[in-house]
Amino acid sequence: GEITNTPFLKFAGKLKKNIFLSTGMSNMKEIKKALTLLNNSGTKKNKTQTNKHIKKMKEENHGNHTEYSRNIIPVIGAATCFGKLLTGLLISRFRCNPLSLTILYLFGCGFYCVVFTFCSQYLEYVGVAILYGIVLGPIDMMIMECLTNMFGMELVKDTIGFIMLVYAIGAVLGAPVSGLIYGISNNFNGVFYFCAVIYLIAAFFSWMALYLNKEYQQMTAQYIRL
Repeated sequence: GEITNTPFLKFAGKLKKNIFLSTGMSNMKEIKKALTLLNNSGTKKNKTQTNKHIKKMKEENHGNHTEYSRNIIPVIGAATCFGKLLTGLLISRFRCNPLSLTILYLFGCGFYCVVFTFCSQYLEYVGVAILYGIVLGPIDMMIMECLTNMFGMELVKDTIGFIMLVYAIGAVLGAPVSGLIYGISNNFNGVFYFCAVIYLIAAFFSWMALYLNKEYQQMTAQYIRL
């Protein structure tokens, strides 16, 4: 959301440092406006980079044309919306366990991050981007759903500020760490492998949380019967 945060961009530009600007689902108008604002505030043009890993990897590592590459981000954006709707249906209509879905989504994100590095044709990227977007979209909304399901709304309400802080710290650290990996490896494959590892680690810890939660529920049920 910082790409449309004018005061923040002006402040960052005045620092005259290297900028890693995550564009996310922003359109070209918003991106150009942000870059112009940074440049006018003091950031040199040759120090301004945009962090659109999939698009850049297609262009640099696999030689795909820019006109095709720019369509990948909107494809992922549309797929994330579909993923959220599908998840809402799975939870409300079919009573799927939110934590089990989260494990599946995290594993899927890690898997598709690796698959991206093997794509060479435009349609391959589009297909993987759709699947990646479907499993990526629901993850952020599943955080509160899982915590509420495990600990109850009252406890979650008391800790929501800390939870959001940890989530934000992870988002802030992601771009510079990815930029560092790209600088070392000089291609985006390393960035995608790093992201895959993070997703798989998160999936493992989510599985541990699911296992421990089931153990807790069984112990609680036994205690109530006694």
